[in-house]
Amino acid sequence: TFFEKKGIGFIRQQSPFCAEIREILMTALQELHLKFHDRGVYVCTQGPRLETSAEIKKYKISGGDMVGMTLIPEAFLARELEICYAPICDLTNLAEGISTRPFQNGELFEGMVTNGEKIRVFESIRQFPNIIRRFIKKMQNSERNCHCRDAMLRYKKEGVISEDWRTWIE
Repeated sequence: TFFEKKGIGFIRQQSPFCAEIREILMTALQELHLKFHDRGVYVCTQGPRLETSAEIKKYKISGGDMVGMTLIPEAFLARELEICYAPICDLTNLAEGISTRPFQNGELFEGMVTNGEKIRVFESIRQFPNIIRRFIKKMQNSERNCHCRDAMLRYKKEGVISEDWRTWIE
């Protein structure tokens, strides 16, 4: 939080990502004819390390679809600053225990990724500039009415913080 020891910054997180930005992003992906999943449960773990097989089983039982080491605290900090935020999650490897693969010392993820999967990951990453360009073009023509821009409205009304987020950060 940007408000440590101040008792402010409590914001609902029913959906930690901006619904309007997500829609624009998905439209951009559709227009580029790229395959994507439009929903799922992302589990964020403490990195930098890969998860154990037992952890992956636990996350799956709990309803997790994808596991990674990013998105927290970024999503929550963006909301505190009333910034719209939506991620593009890119699958780089199958998690431990999903598929039995031999350990390969000195290889990416120690062999958890096949050569074919590596190629698909790099092909996917090469699409990012196209996705970003299309997204920005679509954003320029959109009018946003999301809740993100007023996430701290209660604190502004109470006079605890000003309208300018630059004054909130110490």
